[in-house]
Formats: sequence, C-alpha cells, structure tokens
Amino acid sequence: TSNDNIAGIGDGLGGGSGTIKLSECNLKSENILLKQIGVGTVNFTTVDIEWNKSEDVITIENLNAKGADMLIGLRGDIVLKTPQENSTLDLKGELQPYSAKLSSSLARLASGLASLTSLFSGSSKSRVGIPFTITGTFEQPRIIPLQ
Repeated sequence: TSNDNIAGIGDGLGGGSGTIKLSECNLKSENILLKQIGVGTVNFTTVDIEWNKSEDVITIENLNAKGADMLIGLRGDIVLKTPQENSTLDLKGELQPYSAKLSSSLARLASGLASLTSLFSGSSKSRVGIPFTITGTFEQPRIIPLQ
C-alpha cells in the first residue's frame, strides 16, 4: 500500500485526459488473477492506456496489454477516495490467452467451460476471450471471471 496521494482528490484540480504507454512490463504472482490461474509472472511487451478524469472519477476508456502469453483489454471507472486504498473499482475486461498452458489453467478456473482448452489451442484466428470484472477497492480488489 502506498502513502502517496492521487492528484485531484478534493484539490480542485478538476479533470483531464491522457494516454499512457508502457513497454516491457510484468505482473508477478502477487496479482490475484495470476494466483488463481497458476501463473508466476506474465510479461507484456506493450501496455497502452487511454483515460480521462472528471472530479473524483478516473475512466479507463481503453487499456490494452499485449504480451507473448496473453492480451488483456480493460475499461471502466475508478472512483477516487481518501485514503486512496478505499478508491473503488468498477472495471470490465477480457483476457485472451495465447499459450496452451495458460489456456489449460483458465479452463480449470472457469468451471463449466470445459471446451476452453480446445478453443485456445488453435490458430490465432480462433482466439476467444475470457470476460472478467474487477470490483472492490485498491486495497481489496475482487477479480471475477464471467461465464
């Protein structure tokens, strides 16, 4: 947990928008979703985020994270609160795995979707995404795969 403040909360700065571009990023096993699917680290070659802020809400218009193992798309709102750990999440996304190992882990996670492994083991043209939501707070996010 960080003690930093998020600019704009109650400071009268209003809104704005922007684009964030990152390269060569990774998520380690501390990530809840990664723990659930049994993946230690996922590397992303690019992460592109389009966002805007009005008052105390940051809207992720579009987030795309691309890597060798998966593609993640995400959008939704973050309601900023003080302290920032209490900021709330209302995000929706889709994860598209590329590797058979990751597809197998996701198939186990998404009960009732036994055909996932076969869907993901084909060519890149047959990729199907796993929808998910992220709710809760910065301190206690809840990542829920949807069926």
